[in-house]
Amino acid sequence: MRPILVVVGILTLLAFMPSENPNAGDPKPVLLSLAALGLGFYLYPRLRPTDVVTTGPEGIELRTFIGSRRTFVAWNDVQAVVLWKQPAGRTRHDLIGIERVPGAPPLTRELQQGPFTRSIDQAILPPGVSLALSHTSVAAGRIDPQALANLIARASAQVPVVDARNPQEPEHLHPTGD
Repeated sequence: MRPILVVVGILTLLAFMPSENPNAGDPKPVLLSLAALGLGFYLYPRLRPTDVVTTGPEGIELRTFIGSRRTFVAWNDVQAVVLWKQPAGRTRHDLIGIERVPGAPPLTRELQQGPFTRSIDQAILPPGVSLALSHTSVAAGRIDPQALANLIARASAQVPVVDARNPQEPEHLHPTGD
């Protein structure tokens, strides 16, 4: 079960528990507001369909589910499209990123990052994931790896799609006839 749903349920139960202190204020408005906010964070990505990956003749663009961050990379700067996992506590998040060719122009995000932040970012990455790959990565959600391979193949036949969610056995995905 999703932790956010557990928190929403607990807040809702607490809101309707009787209070033994007659001088205490009514906690219902605050607790129910927090529960509604948590439910909103849970439902927003599911109700607002977002194409995480879009392709065109010029290049590929990755977008975040929430927020407006977009990363565009021209096809001649793309070495591979990579699916990978980022450890986050006891869970792991699926991410999709773009491995760029050596010498590709830096992204704005990379130019704005100082050496201290860069070293922290590098420290939390799993082995085999470059800092450049992490800078172009967004949450993959429930992406179908084969559909991704087909999308990339239709836009640019020479760019491979690599499923590196199992770092011991990265898999090159090949498009099907769909």
